[in-house]
Amino acid sequence: MRIGLSPTDLANGINLCAVTPRALYQALTKYGRGAYTIFEAVRFGIVANCGSEQVVLRIPYSEAVDYDRLKKKSPEIARLWDMFDDVKTRAFADKAPLYYTSKEQDMELQRAGQSVLPELRSGKFDAGLAPDCSKKPCKAQSFRDTLNDYKGPQEKPTHAPQLLNADAFQFARYADQVYPPLARQERIQGKVELNFAVDSQTGDVQGVTVLSGHTLLVTPAVEAVKQWRLAPRSLGGTQILHATIDFAFRCP
Repeated sequence: MRIGLSPTDLANGINLCAVTPRALYQALTKYGRGAYTIFEAVRFGIVANCGSEQVVLRIPYSEAVDYDRLKKKSPEIARLWDMFDDVKTRAFADKAPLYYTSKEQDMELQRAGQSVLPELRSGKFDAGLAPDCSKKPCKAQSFRDTLNDYKGPQEKPTHAPQLLNADAFQFARYADQVYPPLARQERIQGKVELNFAVDSQTGDVQGVTVLSGHTLLVTPAVEAVKQWRLAPRSLGGTQILHATIDFAFRCP
């Protein structure tokens, strides 16, 4: 990582104190895509100290907004979406050190990361975390809670999605789920729960209904289930079946 870069350097000319949370919220409301909720789609948070005030901006994935329209109408807000890649480029040159690394590089980075744990656990950066709205009411999150189970450097995890209730089905044809590159890159994980209708004569999947799951994980899960075919002999009629697919990083 490059040494000697200040937050101003990393902001690359963007005046974060000139963007209010209200203006950002209004832009997301106007140019957001209906299939996404603001908190569910948060990619990164920005906390800016502006004199005696603190400005907190939570930036969703670009898929959650009509970025082209936003860029035309509110270019100063649209630039916030460029900050994530700008910071990576300025801090780490043209490398992506958190991904596509060797085992040796990964362990070196993990050990270096341990040095910032006390500062993360102090609560200094908690304001940048999106609330956990998986249950109501939404609950504030903290790095201390997130890092509670951290055990130190670990070998690089695998990230193959897993059908948790596979024993409930007899497959004539099975298609694996694909971990979306964007979700994998951002370390997004979680379970996707689906109901799917099966034709008792052919075993083909006729329709899929999403019950729960992160926005970025739902689509590959649905696409995989649509390709399944169950053994007709295992079915007593047209049935609505349930599948739980776990997208998670698993340590060796």
